[in-house]
Amino acid sequence: MNKGFDAAEIVDQLASIYDESVTNLRSALSAYIADRTHPDPVARSNGSFAYPELRISYSGATPQRSVPRAFARLNQPGIYATSIARPNLFREYLVEQLEHLDSDYDVTISVGRSTSEIPYPYVIENSGIEVGDVGTAEL
Repeated sequence: MNKGFDAAEIVDQLASIYDESVTNLRSALSAYIADRTHPDPVARSNGSFAYPELRISYSGATPQRSVPRAFARLNQPGIYATSIARPNLFREYLVEQLEHLDSDYDVTISVGRSTSEIPYPYVIENSGIEVGDVGTAEL
């Protein structure tokens, strides 16, 4: 997306990828616990269990006005990327930061899957998954 993007829509995309990854990981864990079926290597390689990634591309063009804050600032051109855990939990914060960047800089924002997989213990809570006698080392 280019300048003038919808920050809430960006966070929706992040949340959608996160929720899908959590669902995929829970499903894979349940299958493994049930009959020791290993996750599909293709699913792992295509990021099916990965955090979403937010990418901000900045050309280095000087903002039209001085940015007086210490946050939501870009000091040099480049592509900035970070994985985002639990985007809905940080929704208001993320939207606010993206709106600042949109109003002050000529940036391009994109969303995709990171290369960092969500650790399985982070998706077990409140999932109904019972690990039974399967140890953490085995998982």
